[in-house]
Amino acid sequence: MEELDLRRLEDGLLGAKKTVTLMVHLDDKRKELSRSISRIAGLVEIAAGGKVVVRPGDGLGVQAVPAISMGTEDFNIHYLAVPSGHQAAPFIEAVVSLAKDERPLQANMLQIQSLTEQLDISIFIASTCPHCPQAVRSALNLALSCPLVNLSIIDAQLYGDLADSFAVQSVPVTIFNKGLTLTGVRPSGELVKESVGLLSADGEARVISSMIQARRLDDVIKRLNSKRGIEGFVAAWGQSTTAIRIGLMLVAQSLLRTDKTVLDQIVPGLMSALASRDAALRGDTADLLGQIGHASAREAIEELLHDPNPDVAEIAKEALAEIASRGV
Repeated sequence: MEELDLRRLEDGLLGAKKTVTLMVHLDDKRKELSRSISRIAGLVEIAAGGKVVVRPGDGLGVQAVPAISMGTEDFNIHYLAVPSGHQAAPFIEAVVSLAKDERPLQANMLQIQSLTEQLDISIFIASTCPHCPQAVRSALNLALSCPLVNLSIIDAQLYGDLADSFAVQSVPVTIFNKGLTLTGVRPSGELVKESVGLLSADGEARVISSMIQARRLDDVIKRLNSKRGIEGFVAAWGQSTTAIRIGLMLVAQSLLRTDKTVLDQIVPGLMSALASRDAALRGDTADLLGQIGHASAREAIEELLHDPNPDVAEIAKEALAEIASRGV
């Protein structure tokens, strides 16, 4: 952390009302990274002139160690990163906001304050990324507005196992409740909208579509173990672009090899897409229903044999042949 960063911290803390605690969680197996994080915390404590104290953490409540958790009463901001260089400024700004008991003034922040259950947000960054600080600021606005927002800022290079578990291929990327995945820098207002949208009827469809875009196909398959996941798949299919449908088709084909009973549950919902005005969607739906091979879809597919689009009619014919070949 540069001297200029520390001077900004010192100046920002003038008139601060509260003392911020930095809980430092160390890892004996990662001594160098632990030392770097401890050093940053120590420099901040010295520069803060009594407005920041450093305490040892026990590793609870963080996705991995070493890490820094910060707060005054609620420790809902976690840095799995070294807040230096490009990443120093948002870290310092968060410390100052906590010490001054300031909350973001944007009107849309009121929506996030209405949360009734914890919302986990993970934002993956890289130390050299010039765009990541702004993405972190956007997410910090939510965490500073509501203690139920549990925010983890994670260096994808330093915590490669975590990045791999979410199929992170570029930064910044923001992930809500291990599901909804947004790439690039998003303004705070958009993050609030997405957070509130998770609770809506179309929320699961949005989650599944975003995971398809992020190539998290295995994670989509896991979500289909629940009724909500099944409904989300069907809704995502009905709203999908061709690119999203390709991903959903790959998920379905994987399940055909491993657990076809899951696909049997999506058949009733898929059949409604056969009446879509989108010829490509009608054809892709008939194709998928043919691959699933459930007898209940036969009559609905037969309606497409006279579809005005000859390609759709041909796909319907092939789908019916596929169902017949299975003897159902």
